[in-house]
Amino acid sequence: NDAQEREYEALGPQLMTLYLACPLAQREPLLLEYHFSLELHGHTLTGTLDRLDDTPEGLVLVDYKTGKRRPNQALLDDDLQFTLYSWGVAETLGLPVARCEYLHLRKMETFVTHRGPEHLQRLREDILPNVLRGIEAGAEADPGGSDRPRAEREACAGADPELLRQLDGEVRDGRVGGGEDEPDQPDGEEHR
Repeated sequence: NDAQEREYEALGPQLMTLYLACPLAQREPLLLEYHFSLELHGHTLTGTLDRLDDTPEGLVLVDYKTGKRRPNQALLDDDLQFTLYSWGVAETLGLPVARCEYLHLRKMETFVTHRGPEHLQRLREDILPNVLRGIEAGAEADPGGSDRPRAEREACAGADPELLRQLDGEVRDGRVGGGEDEPDQPDGEEHR
């Protein structure tokens, strides 16, 4: 909306000044806005990473967030976006991600989480097969795509609501990311 656009226009220079003073700005990025695409049983999964750094500790995936809400560490540790992006990096570059950093730009706070082999295994063995079944069920319900919203609702009818929120790229109840118009919500969790 127009008010939000004006807010971001005013906020942009302030965030850029703060960002340039933060330690992350001193690191040389390996990749910026890295687009990846993976084939999965006849379907294409695409994503765009904000930033990937090559550090002495290994690859660091960085996600910039401009929302007012700070993340809850427990949910961030289980956030599907970081798992999908870590998998995308591993598959396309052939290297594991050592850690993931969520940079909350309004507060210039970096929240760290990790994605190990167990996360990627759960993604491959549990989450993606469920998603594919839902996609295929939707295609069977509406093979011509004439009523896409109905087919999408039917495909997702039996899915875990939390998983659907994560797959949608945001947690709608505001516990992770999103919530551009919501007040700051300190989570009381440790962060760096």
